[in-house]
Amino acid sequence: MIGLPTETKEDIEGIVKIVNRVNRLGKEITGRKININVSVAVFVPKAHTPFQWEPQEEAFLLSEKLKYLNATLRKKILLIVIPISIGVVWRPCLPEVIEN
Repeated sequence: MIGLPTETKEDIEGIVKIVNRVNRLGKEITGRKININVSVAVFVPKAHTPFQWEPQEEAFLLSEKLKYLNATLRKKILLIVIPISIGVVWRPCLPEVIEN
């Protein structure tokens, strides 16, 4: 999940590190390339939760983070193991922004 109120750049990098580790371990265990699917959700504050009054991050910032994740994951994974199939999936930010 991205866009949480306390999120830092290190949190986004943490997603990349975890995927890289899964890729490495999968290669070690299976001895062949593995397919990795990464699904990223955007934080949406909901009523009657501790985050209900927290602001949602701007749509352009969320889009930039998603683009960064997509580009970085594809680039880093391809450098580690060739060939590899990796999919990064996310919903467009606009519906979450409109919900508020």
